[in-house]
Amino acid sequence: MHFNSKKTSMIQDIIENAIKPDKRYWNGKVPTLQVEFHKEISYQLTLQKHLLEILWLSKKYPNSGSIKRALTDFYKRLDSIEKIEHDTLPLISILTDIVSNNPNTIPIGIAVMSRVLSKGELINIDGEIEEIVQRISRKLEGTPDMNFLQIWLQRLSLTSNSEVKYQEKICKTVMDSEYSIWNSSWVKGDYKLPSIVREDKLDLLMIEVPNEVFNVFSEYSE
Repeated sequence: MHFNSKKTSMIQDIIENAIKPDKRYWNGKVPTLQVEFHKEISYQLTLQKHLLEILWLSKKYPNSGSIKRALTDFYKRLDSIEKIEHDTLPLISILTDIVSNNPNTIPIGIAVMSRVLSKGELINIDGEIEEIVQRISRKLEGTPDMNFLQIWLQRLSLTSNSEVKYQEKICKTVMDSEYSIWNSSWVKGDYKLPSIVREDKLDLLMIEVPNEVFNVFSEYSE
């Protein structure tokens, strides 16, 4: 057995080095973002500047767990905002940049986008949300884990009547009830597999992705 010199190092401060660098970095940033007084949290930065801090975190520590934590906190920040009064396009652009370079943030990244769109000034303008979804899709082409990303992008598309077509098999199944992700040609006789898509659930979809959809452990983290 040989030690990899690039992955092996000596440390003096065991407690400090037990905390990952990305977490130490972000923990140091949190006090500049928010202040807690009597269990009420107030934010010192605008939404755009808040997202820029997360973007810089993602540049410094790509695909780190702290990015997902930071985006989750941003998602929760929007709880208290009924409507985003200013232009939402810069927020969407920053989020798209984060997701395109950090595939592990795809679920939370798309969820935050959906919440920004649902609270933005464009939500009631015909065709605007569809155009934004198409822009997002074009921007994210070539992103690692593209098949997984397409499933989440389609979640946005379904509520905006977007005509963007995705190549992922599950996405094709949603758009075409006759399409099957499984090959059943080997089965004798005229047998058709039932659809895996719940049409009744599709009709109930809202543009905003609920917390429990992207965070399966949300009920344990309250």
